[in-house]
Amino acid sequence: MNNRWLFKIGFACLLSATLLPLARQLPAGATATPTVVRKQIQGIIYSAQRGSKVYLVDPSGRARVSDVSPAGAFSFFNLKTSDMKGATLHLVDEFNRYVGPIVLAKERVGTSWCAHTALSGESVYLHLERAGRALVPASPHPAKTYLRTATKSSAAGVPLGVASGGIVRVGTSDKSACRNARNGQAQSVSTREVGADQTELGDDTDADGLPNAFDADDDGDKVIDAVDPTTAGGSAAMNPWIALRTDIANFNANLNSSLSQSDIVAVLGNQDSYVIQFFVGNRNFVTGDVDTTINDVKYVYVDCGDLIYCGGDAPTAIDTMTHDRTMGNSTVWSTYRGGWNVEREGLDPSPSLIGGGLFGLSPAGKGNALWAMNRPSNDPERIYWRGSIFPNQGEDTLTNVRPGDVFTLNYSVGGSMKTLAMMLNPHAVTVPGLKNVNGSSYSSGPISLSGGAAVLEFYRPQRLVAGGEVGGGPDSQFIDMGGLQYGLSLMAEGHNSFSCPANTYSSLDGVTTQAISNGVGWALKDQTATDIASHFLNSTISFEVDIETCIKAASGWGPAYWADNSSFSFELTGAGTQLTGGSNTSSLQITFAKPG
Repeated sequence: MNNRWLFKIGFACLLSATLLPLARQLPAGATATPTVVRKQIQGIIYSAQRGSKVYLVDPSGRARVSDVSPAGAFSFFNLKTSDMKGATLHLVDEFNRYVGPIVLAKERVGTSWCAHTALSGESVYLHLERAGRALVPASPHPAKTYLRTATKSSAAGVPLGVASGGIVRVGTSDKSACRNARNGQAQSVSTREVGADQTELGDDTDADGLPNAFDADDDGDKVIDAVDPTTAGGSAAMNPWIALRTDIANFNANLNSSLSQSDIVAVLGNQDSYVIQFFVGNRNFVTGDVDTTINDVKYVYVDCGDLIYCGGDAPTAIDTMTHDRTMGNSTVWSTYRGGWNVEREGLDPSPSLIGGGLFGLSPAGKGNALWAMNRPSNDPERIYWRGSIFPNQGEDTLTNVRPGDVFTLNYSVGGSMKTLAMMLNPHAVTVPGLKNVNGSSYSSGPISLSGGAAVLEFYRPQRLVAGGEVGGGPDSQFIDMGGLQYGLSLMAEGHNSFSCPANTYSSLDGVTTQAISNGVGWALKDQTATDIASHFLNSTISFEVDIETCIKAASGWGPAYWADNSSFSFELTGAGTQLTGGSNTSSLQITFAKPG
């Protein structure tokens, strides 16, 4: 007999014994206390890779994780119905990179195929096989174990957003194609209250088969969340963001026809050029199903699993702005002995999060603590948890640091630990490519100011293709990023950066102006909203900028700085939408010089 079915029969016997309560005699007049029936999820993944994990993600985005055994088995025990109802299952590979969803069943609705991924709250046992980036049932599955809600899919049951990592246009007809699904439980998932800055991370807003936490384009408009202002308050607000900068003017696929991955990692592998920022606020953790206030979040740390740069037993990432860094140390990213009490009250450090400390929930070497940043000072309602790391991967940066890298964000609230799923989203790997200055081709060196101004023409920065996308440029791997904000920022030692205000830009081509306050932000907005395969024939962006007026606008120090200096360091930046604490940015460092 096939061992698969022996396992299934044995599981069924175990399940029956678990769910059927034993009869017992009650004393006269006594009332039976209802027993909470606990449920299980078990399964076998054929051809699973050693080190893979299965994530159980509920509608709030909270996650549980099960390691996949060498034989492909995974399991979740002691679950309540509320832990499972509306939750979905997802495979993460041995590198802690998102693979795709687990499909519970498929069915034909009219002319469309539809995939069911949401659990109903009943115990379930699955035999699963790989179908590209999704896992599908190897045999029919009981309809009582999944919800009737479904997503348009291929005939194999692979949801439509899986191939591209969620970067897919989902039309009204796609969203409604499976509305009349007949199979599965009809119960709807109850609506929960959420914090002001958080939407449902475990929901699938665009019905493409990926939950928002693992979807690079939550609303299905083919504008990635890191750029899209309409989704900035959702899962994108929970994900880390990237800062990239270089002074190489042709570091752009439309200017450099031979730009290679080795060229890219030469920049991204530099500590001063490429930084990952974890930045979340207490309000992202406060939800209606937790009896708490915003001030009850005490510790936050990131579990990177086995991602080589920030997880495992020996993470290589370097702190560039975390608790240790602010104390004058530059160190490998690791848990620090601190927390809110240290930051706010100057008390003795709390016990470490790892190695048998206060919580002891993170294996040694895997718990990377964020530090509490209070702004404005002494206002607990404005606590932000921050970590800023350089991956330190050198020539392996593009191989080891990729969109789809999965993190779990752990936090204590009311004395118990909670977990949310996070993912590194697509981001720029090149910078704005400066093509012409004052009408002439530009390659490098200081830009001479005529009358205090200069005319700049540049190509948009690029990201790498995701999943099944078709790119352009060298090796067809690049996508020009649309919808970015742009601007020039003065970088002066001893001062915060100062962004040129809208009134310093003129002769705009491809962008419109937008107001910024006190030199913070970017005053230009790209009129091209969507991404497009890179090609040197793609349109450029151009404008004239009055550098003298920009510098003098820096309140309190600008006029003197202009008068006392002959050259000025700026960054030409393409930035995504505002997320918690910042934006994905891609910056070209340039110098302007007074004539003579």
